[in-house]
Amino acid sequence: MKEKNFIDLGFSKIYYNKQDSYFKNKKIVNIIKKAFLLNKNFFKKNISKFKIILIYSRKEMNFLWKWKTPNYIISFAGDKKIVIFSPIVIENETCWKKRDFYSTLVHEINHIFFKEITKTYKPIWLSEGLATYLQNNKKQNDRKIKLYYSIFNKKFNRE
Repeated sequence: MKEKNFIDLGFSKIYYNKQDSYFKNKKIVNIIKKAFLLNKNFFKKNISKFKIILIYSRKEMNFLWKWKTPNYIISFAGDKKIVIFSPIVIENETCWKKRDFYSTLVHEINHIFFKEITKTYKPIWLSEGLATYLQNNKKQNDRKIKLYYSIFNKKFNRE
């Protein structure tokens, strides 16, 4: 694998290849900031810094996943890091479209928040449900939503 450049956004360090055209005009930086802020506003919490590693081939994904992955796998989150295909290769390396990058990033960042708040990804249905909800309702982030997680007796959103 090629050595990666990085940019520090304060809340996250993003690792990328210097040939990635999305970094030339900072477009991807704005997309990442927007996805982070959507989650931060939803959870009303600050979390520890995490990494976002942009990848450029299925071989790189398989290496980081430690398993051969099918083409519908576009990203994963774990251990305070997100691994995701760069928008410049999504359509060649996965069955997804470039436009799916933002919503996928929202989903994966949600997992990072969930894990830090609850200290687990369990129950998986709640972790995936929350991430999918926010991913699919990203334009409705101004709406107040109360969500209680009774096992931990914590309120994620505060009015």
